Amino acid sequence: DLPGVDVEIGGELLHKVKEVKSLNKDLLFTILICIALLSIVIIWYFRSFAALLIIMFPLSAGILSAVGITILMIKVFNIVSAFSFVILYGLGIDFGIHLLSRYGENKEKETGVADCMERTIVDVFPSIISGAITTAVAFLTIYFIDFKGFSDYGLVAFIGILTALTAYFFFFPVFVFALEKIRDLSIKPRKITVLGKLYLLFLNEKRTILVFSLFLTVLSVFAFFNIPFEHDLMKLSYKIDEDHENSIVAEYKEKIKNENRDSCSRG
Repeated sequence: DLPGVDVEIGGELLHKVKEVKSLNKDLLFTILICIALLSIVIIWYFRSFAALLIIMFPLSAGILSAVGITILMIKVFNIVSAFSFVILYGLGIDFGIHLLSRYGENKEKETGVADCMERTIVDVFPSIISGAITTAVAFLTIYFIDFKGFSDYGLVAFIGILTALTAYFFFFPVFVFALEKIRDLSIKPRKITVLGKLYLLFLNEKRTILVFSLFLTVLSVFAFFNIPFEHDLMKLSYKIDEDHENSIVAEYKEKIKNENRDSCSRG
């Protein structure tokens, strides 16, 4: 240390390092928050910790499979495609919820576990397969655009939805049968009555709802042609520290700018 001398590291390289660290931190944080919130909803809705295992494990296996397949294809994830795995948890969890809910309904009518599972597969899988394929194809269309960030994102989402569906096909019956041997599974989802009441309200006010929907549709058409876009990707970067403006590096950059000197020299 030299008396009266302040030393500070700056430049574009330091900015990139901080940006990468911020990205990794945000990615891990969002994934953990997503899993925690989904777990709370599942436990609350099914009133069972076993439901959490039955739904989350196949989904996680499918998403991890998508990570492996995608790495073999695109080698490295970019800023946009990296966060697609958080979205896949929200998209893929529907498969498990539908399967487990229908299994609980069939178990109230059937006596054998195998019969309940067979009825569940026959009733639910055709619907979720068609839904998964249409969603996956919609994401696949993004793959053909020129912007690399969204292109990789579309590919990751396409693969992730299909691998999540495949994982449920293989793992869902296995976990249900295994847990049924340990103890009798009581799958009794909560009754969501608010949707039925809301539907009856809409049914009684058909004309008002129709007029309001048409009004929103017209507004949406006008808004579609006036969507603002931010084309400066530097503005989409991570938030710089609040004290950055008072740093020595910031003062040096400002001095160079005021003196009309070579801005590249600040590197």
